[in-house]
Amino acid sequence: MKLVVVESPAKAKTIEKYLGPGHRVLASYGHVRDLPAKDGSVDPEHDFAMEWQVSPDKSRQLKAITDEARNADTLILATDPDREGEAISWHLAEVLRKKKALPAKVQRVAFNAITKSAVTEAMAHPRELDMDLIDAYKARRALDYLVGFTLSPILWRKLPGAKSAGRVQSVALRLIVDRERDIELFRAQEYWSVTASFEADGQNFIARLAEFDGQKIDRLTIGNRGDAERAKAAVEAGHFTVSSVETKPFSRNPPPPFTTSTLQQEAARKLGFAASHTMRVAQALYEQGLITYMRTDGVDMAEEAISAARRAIADRYNAGYVPDRPRKYTSKVKNAQEAHEAIRPTDFTRRSGGTGDHARLYELVYNRALASQMASARLERTTVELGDGVGRAVLRATGQVVLFPGYLALYEEGRDEKADDEDGARMPILREGDAPAKTGVEASQHFTQPPPRYSEASLVKRLEELGIGRPSTYASILQTLKDREYVRVEKARFVPEESGRLVTAFLERFFERYVSYDYTAELEEELDDVSGGRLEWHKLLEHFWRDFRPKAGEVMDQKPSEITAAIDEFLEPWLYPPREDGTDPRLCPSCGNGRLSLRGGRFGAFIACSNYPECRYTQKFGQAGVEAQPGEGPQQLGNGIELKTGRYGPYLERDGKRASVPKDVPIENVTTDLAEQLLSLPREIGPHPETGKPITASIGRYGPYLAHDGKYAKLGSTAEVFETGMNAAVSKLADAANAAGAQRSSAREPIAVLGTHPVSGKEIKAMAGRYGPYVSDGTTHATLPKGTDPKEVTLDQAVQWIDEKAAKGPAKKTGRRGGRRKKS
Repeated sequence: MKLVVVESPAKAKTIEKYLGPGHRVLASYGHVRDLPAKDGSVDPEHDFAMEWQVSPDKSRQLKAITDEARNADTLILATDPDREGEAISWHLAEVLRKKKALPAKVQRVAFNAITKSAVTEAMAHPRELDMDLIDAYKARRALDYLVGFTLSPILWRKLPGAKSAGRVQSVALRLIVDRERDIELFRAQEYWSVTASFEADGQNFIARLAEFDGQKIDRLTIGNRGDAERAKAAVEAGHFTVSSVETKPFSRNPPPPFTTSTLQQEAARKLGFAASHTMRVAQALYEQGLITYMRTDGVDMAEEAISAARRAIADRYNAGYVPDRPRKYTSKVKNAQEAHEAIRPTDFTRRSGGTGDHARLYELVYNRALASQMASARLERTTVELGDGVGRAVLRATGQVVLFPGYLALYEEGRDEKADDEDGARMPILREGDAPAKTGVEASQHFTQPPPRYSEASLVKRLEELGIGRPSTYASILQTLKDREYVRVEKARFVPEESGRLVTAFLERFFERYVSYDYTAELEEELDDVSGGRLEWHKLLEHFWRDFRPKAGEVMDQKPSEITAAIDEFLEPWLYPPREDGTDPRLCPSCGNGRLSLRGGRFGAFIACSNYPECRYTQKFGQAGVEAQPGEGPQQLGNGIELKTGRYGPYLERDGKRASVPKDVPIENVTTDLAEQLLSLPREIGPHPETGKPITASIGRYGPYLAHDGKYAKLGSTAEVFETGMNAAVSKLADAANAAGAQRSSAREPIAVLGTHPVSGKEIKAMAGRYGPYVSDGTTHATLPKGTDPKEVTLDQAVQWIDEKAAKGPAKKTGRRGGRRKKS
C-alpha cells in the first residue's frame, strides 16, 4: 500500500479518486511542527540548532498518518510545490523517522495543478526531498525567530506601547511611515491651466495652452491668477487655425499572466479584495482543480496551456486575435525565481468557476491568462497644434483612437494612479489650415498633490520592486501590521498609527541597517542563494548574528530615558518643525519658557513641557505643532469635574469617581450638567410593577442599557438613559426577555445536519450558540471561524475543526471561580 500525504482534506479527497486502489491519501492540515515560542528554540551557540515541537492541534492527524505509515511500503509526500511545501514534507518525514514509522521507500512528488493528468504525471516522476529548499526554509525561520525574539523584548522594556518587531514586516511598516512623512512635509504649489474648447464637424475637443509669448508652458509655468488671466485674454482674442497635425500609430502588448503579487494587486484594484482574502479564495480554486498553484513569481505558461489558450481565443474571437507566434514572458521583478508556471486556469474551455468571490477571482485569472496570448492592441495617437497667427499663443490637443482592440477586447490592466499625461479623448479629422470654431476659454486653478498613501496593491508592488519578502509572504505581512495595530486602513489606504511610527523611529535610530531596503533585499538574495545550493545556510546565519547580536545587547543596556532622548533627537526635524514667527520650535507655547521633549508614558509616547507639573501642556506623538485639544489634557468643567483623555478615550473624573464619555456624545457637547448626570449613574427609574425590584438605567461596556433582577435590555442612545420612563422600561425588558427565549429555543434546533464523522461515526451538526455558530459531534463543540456562514459548512470542514478542537483537549480550569488561583 502507498501512503500519500497532502496538506488539505479537500486535496486528499480529490487525489484519492485520481489514484484509485492501492493508495491511501491523508491530509497533514499544513505544518505539523514549528519552533516553540520560547527562548532557546534556535541556539546560535551550537551551530544554530533548532528545537522543533509538534503542534498540539496536529496530534490527531499525525497519529492517523503514523498508523497508516506503519502499514505502508511507500510514503509519497505530495505537499505544495514550493519552499513551504518542501518543508512540510521534510517535517513529516522527520517525525515519522523519530517514531520509527517511516516506510523503507520515501518519494517526493509535486504538481502545479490538481487535475488527473497533472497528478498522474507527477506520480510517474517522483524525486527526493530538495535539501537546498529545506535549508532555505530553516534559514528563513531561524532569521525570523532570532530577529523577533531579540528585538521584541527590547521594545517591551524600552518603548512603552510597542508590541513586537519582525524582519520583513518592520521594513514594510517603514515604507508606510516614510510615505506618511513625505505627505506631511509636502507643500502644495499653486498652478493654473488655460484651455479652449473647439468644435469641428459637429465634434467637440479641448486644446491646452502649450506656448505663450515665446515661452513653453509646462504644468507649473503659470503660477498665479494674474498670469492665468492674461493668458486667457490672449487666447480669447486670438483666431486659431490648425498649424500642424501629427498622427502616430502605436501598439500595446498584453500583460503576462498573474504571479502571486500581481494577482493580489489586481484583485485589490478591481475586486476590492484584501491580499489575505485573495489568497484564501485562490487556495480554494487551486484545491478544486480550477487554477494552477497560486504561490509563484513565474510569468510564463506551459506549452500545452499556451496551445489551449490560442485555441480558446480563436474559438471566441477570430484568427486576427491570435498572434503569429506564441508569447513568451520573462519577469522584470528583482530576485524573481520563476520556478513555476504563472497562475492560470487548468482548463481554458471553462470560462467560469465557483460562485461568489470564487467566481469573480476565477474570471480575473481566466481573462488575464487568455489575454496574455492575444494579439496586441493597435492604436493611433493624434497631436494637433493650433496657432493664433501672430505667434503669441499656441494650443495643443491630443487624442487617441483604437484601430484594433486586440487583447483589450477582453482585459485591461488596472492602475493605482492615472498618469498626468494620459488622454484618450477622440479627435475630429483635422488638416493644416482648418479653423475650428472656438466655443469657450477657461483658466483653472490647481494645486500639486502629495504622493498617495499606499494601498494594498501599491504596497505589494513596491515590496516586489525592492525585492523585499516573497510573494507568498505579502498577505501575512500586511495582516500582521493590521493585527498589531501599527497601521489602520482608511479609504483602502494604509495610515500609520502612533505606535507604528514610534517603532519605526526606534528601529531607524538603533537598527537602521536591519530596516534598510537594500540590506533586506540583499538578505533575500542570500536566502535565494541557499535555495539554489550556492550558499551554506549556517554561514548566512553566522554572518547575520555576528553583527546583530552585539548591536541588540548594546541597545538593551541603555536606559529607557536614554532611548527616548535619542528618538527625540532623531525625530526633531519632524516633531518640532520651524515656526512661522521664527521662535524656537521646542519652546512651550503654553508657559513660554519650558522646553518640549518626547516622553514615554504607560499608554505610549507624547510630547510634554519640561516645567511639568506646573505646566501641563502636552501634544500627542505625531502631531507636532498642534496644541492640546479639549479632552487631551485635564479640562475643568466646574463643580470639581475634570474632562480627561485616557487609553480608552475621554472620561470624566471627580473625587476619584470616573465615568466614560459615551461614544454617541461629541466631546464639545459635554457640559457640566451632562457630566453631573453621567457621574450619577446608574439612574433608578423605580420599582417594577410586578416584582417590586428596582429598574435602573446606565451605560456599560456595550452601550446604554436597562437592568432589572439580573435581566437586561439595550437602549438606543445615551439620551434614553435619562429619559426612559416606567412604562417604556417595562415594555423594553419584556421584549428583550421574549427575544432571548426565542433565541434559546431556536438554538436547540440544528442549522444543518452535515453527516457522520468518518472515524467515530457520530452525527455532526451545525448549531447556533450563545457566542456564535458552531459544529458538534455531540461530544466536541468547535466554534466556526469568524465570518463563516454555518449554512455553507461542508462535512470535511466540520470534521477538521472538531478534530483540531479535540486534539487540544479540555480547557484548563482555574483554581477557583472568578479566574484567580489561590495563593499557596
